[in-house]
This record gives sequence, structure tokens and C-alpha cells, in this order.
Amino acid sequence: MPRATSTRYFTNSNDSYWLSNPDEPLEGYLPSIGPEQTARTLRTRAGLVFLNEYLEKSDKLVADDIQSLLLSHRHFGAELLLDDVLEVCADDSEIAQSCDVLRNWDRTANIGSRGMQVWTEFWEIARRIDGIYAVPFDPNDPVNTPSGIATANPAVREAVRDALLSAQQRLTDAGIAPDQPWGDVQFAERNGSRIPVPGGPGRHGMFSFINTDFTDGKGYTPIVHGNSYIQVVTWDDDDMPDARGILTYSQSPEADSPHYY
Repeated sequence: MPRATSTRYFTNSNDSYWLSNPDEPLEGYLPSIGPEQTARTLRTRAGLVFLNEYLEKSDKLVADDIQSLLLSHRHFGAELLLDDVLEVCADDSEIAQSCDVLRNWDRTANIGSRGMQVWTEFWEIARRIDGIYAVPFDPNDPVNTPSGIATANPAVREAVRDALLSAQQRLTDAGIAPDQPWGDVQFAERNGSRIPVPGGPGRHGMFSFINTDFTDGKGYTPIVHGNSYIQVVTWDDDDMPDARGILTYSQSPEADSPHYY
């Protein structure tokens, strides 16, 4: 089994062991255990990029750093690719509404963010476009590749435009405005109340991972899985544990319990 020891860090986002630390890749194991030298998920790359941003500021992480890494709800996929997608929007009245929303989106999946639903529907289609990336995967730079949208390729450019149009149409047909706050369209229901839920699909580049069903007239509900039991643990100056935790699906499964909602 893959094993390693480090005084720096290891991280994993339900992915192969290979890039638990890109500076010390784990290699040479049976392929039945996990893939090596292949493109990692956007969620894995998000975790590595965000973590190293903190390490560039300080040599040592504290509990608040780890907590904010998750709770910022940054959308790595959008940070990486949205600017290229917006190039396709120029002077196209048919997709202007979606383009305007994406242009003003803060590129997070916080409950007050406006535009997350447009990107969610768009990328679910666009991620399957053949040759979508401008820079292909490079095993010597696995954290930063693949990257960019191949907007110079007419076929890719047209496919991206069609994906935006399809995303816009799906939201319209479902009765969901493209600029509704994310918490209005992604939520859990408890005893007739709606609880807004931040986060989004890991496969799209969300480190804060929430996966849902899609319900016409409502949005991204019910919540299917994702962030579940979350904990941040460290030690104080007296070597005592300092632990913080959230059970995101509520403290009780019983609908008549005050802890249910």
C-alpha cells in the first residue's frame, strides 16, 4: 500500500494517492490501487492550489486556515476557465443573459452568490466537449494542467456557445432565474423550511463538495451527498486538543426532533 511521511502536508479529495503531495508523488504501485501520471480531478487540484496559497503566506498552517479553505466556497473551475468562456460571449444576443450573469458572478458557491447555477449547468455539458482544453495534461505539471479553453478552435468555440445556450434553456424551462442567489436554488428542506446550502459539484472544481438532485421549479434539491462530517483538529499551546466539527445533515434524522433542522 502507498505510504509516506512528511513534515509538510498530505491531502486527498477522494482521488488517487499519486498527488497527495505533488512535491513527493507516490509512484510505482499496482494500477489496481490507483492511477498515476494521469490528470487529476478539478477538486483535487483546487485543494492543492488553495492549500499552497496559504503556505506561500506562512510556513505553518493554523486551524483557521483549514477552516476558511473549505468555507470560502471558491469555485476553482470558474477561476481557471470562466475568463476564456466569456470570450465566446461577445456580441451574441441569444446567450447574452447568461453571459451577463457569469460576468458579474463572484466565482464562489456561497449562498448569496448569483450565477453559480449558470456555470453548473454549462460545465456539466462543456466538460465533455472533445478538445475543450487549450493546454493538455502534462504529467510534469499535474497541478496546473490541463488548463484554458481552446477558443482558437472553431469547433470548440461553437460547442462552448451551444453549451451556454443549453444551460440557459434548461434553467428557463425549470423556472429558475440565472441570477437567483445560490442559497435560493440549492437548499435542504426540513419541516417545511428551506435551509440554504453553499458548495457545489466536486467534479466542476468545488473543494466544498455538495451533490444534489435537480427539481424543476425549485432547483438543486434534495441534497444527495457531499460535505458530511467536517472537522478541524489542532492542539493549543498546552498540547490540548482543539477540535471543531459540523454534522452537516443535522444532528438527528427524526423529523420531530428540534435537532432535525
